[in-house]
Amino acid sequence: MENNIILILFGSICLFVFGSMSLAFQILLTLIVIDFLTDIISSIICHKLNSDGLLIGIAKKTALLLLVAVSNLIDVFLTMNVVKTLVITFLIIKEFILIVENIKTSGIPIPDQLTRFLNILNDKTGQENTNLNDSRKIEDTRKTEDDRENENLVMQQDKEDHKKINEKHC
Repeated sequence: MENNIILILFGSICLFVFGSMSLAFQILLTLIVIDFLTDIISSIICHKLNSDGLLIGIAKKTALLLLVAVSNLIDVFLTMNVVKTLVITFLIIKEFILIVENIKTSGIPIPDQLTRFLNILNDKTGQENTNLNDSRKIEDTRKTEDDRENENLVMQQDKEDHKKINEKHC
């Protein structure tokens, strides 16, 4: 009986602080867990796994959830549902980028189209990620033959870079 009361109290506090468990919030929570797991995998592959890094990762993810909580409270105060949605949308994009970075750091090649898409997302979110920002940013959708030839050279260089990464594993 006492456990049920504690569980109900905890659930009520979470509902007030975070608001409803919208699909977007569920996706964000899932991506946070996946990012944490891919970060651990990347750290294991690169032989950089340590308890301090794990604690820092947990602290950062907790800060993200606190940001969602604050945005929900602002929405409650303003009687609207805009701030929380914007914050969650931004964080979903950010977590997606981090997951791909962790996979790339693990030495797994990322398709060029995905890298270009992430560069576009980085530009839109204002985030600076050195793992994804490279010379393949899309500047114009209309390409000349010279542009295509240059792009092929870049793609060949990327394949060589991926081979080097796979050999080093980090």
